[in-house]
This record gives sequence, C-alpha cells and structure tokens, in this order.
Amino acid sequence: MSPPEIPAHPNSGKPEDRASLPSVPEASHRGNLLLVDDDSMTGMVLGGWLRHQGYRADFVTNATEADRLLVTSTFDLVLSDIRMPGNFRLEWVQQLLANDAMPPILLITGTPELETALRAANLPVAGYLLKPVDFSILDGVIQRIVQEHRRRLEFIAGSFDNSRSNFPPATAHRSASPTLR
Repeated sequence: MSPPEIPAHPNSGKPEDRASLPSVPEASHRGNLLLVDDDSMTGMVLGGWLRHQGYRADFVTNATEADRLLVTSTFDLVLSDIRMPGNFRLEWVQQLLANDAMPPILLITGTPELETALRAANLPVAGYLLKPVDFSILDGVIQRIVQEHRRRLEFIAGSFDNSRSNFPPATAHRSASPTLR
C-alpha cells in the first residue's frame, strides 16, 4: 500500500511551524500518535499516511518540541527516529522511558547500526523498525501497541476504581465517629 499524496508545507520544528496533522473526530480515530523525526519529508509522508489510516498524528522535528507536546497532550504511542539531534545514542528515549507515565515508544531508523540496535534491544521499547517502512507491517504494529497501551490504561483505571471502592466514603467516617461530631 503506497502512502497518500501529501501537499508539501514547510516544517522547521518551531512551535508555530509544527505540522499538526488534522485529526479525525475523537470517537472515530484509531489512536493519538506523536511522530518525531528530524527529516521533514519523512515526517510529512508518514504523518499523512497515519492520518489516512485513521490515526490522529502530531509531527515534530526534534526532541525538545516532542517534550513540550508530551507534557501538554496525551498520546497512545510515540514513533521516534533514532538518529536525530539529542538522541544519537538513544539518550532522549532513555529519558522518556524513565517516566512510567510515558506512552510506548516505537523506534524507526534509516541508518541501522549494531550499537543502537543493541541499546534498543536492552530498552523496554515497543518495537524497532527500519526505513523505508513497510506500511502494511507498520499498521499492524501500531494497532497492536495502541490496543495494548489502552488496555493497560483501562486496567490501571479499573484497579484504581476498585481500590477506592474498598473504602467507605470519607463523609461516612466523619458522621459515624463520635469524636468528629
């Protein structure tokens, strides 16, 4: 499956130039994705294909802007290039993985090297793909990761709700206690 034709537009990575791809309505999109790649053309083509597949995709060209979005938005998956400023040795990815609240990370690289492949294999990343990406494989991988991530969040939310239900409401404690009247 070939990617759709995407109208060209500049993207310098600055917030005002960030290519925020149009999103599908909340109820019908397949997932919220953050695409980080210092190659604007790759980002626009891959981002356009993701949007065409029904994903909501934000594209940025650097780790600094990705960090800003990760603080202000919620994502189901981060798709990140490896060889880009601030991440040549996966240092940015390692920083993200240190935070349990971060979404899963799928690494994509056009310059596979043994050292970074070994580093990635020792990190809890969701996957490692090579460019050019086979779109049919990518869609299946993203779908699996997003579904697993959402199930994990539902489980955590359900566990939290269940743990709260084990305790009576705080007002019941106050009214039942003679010392608090």
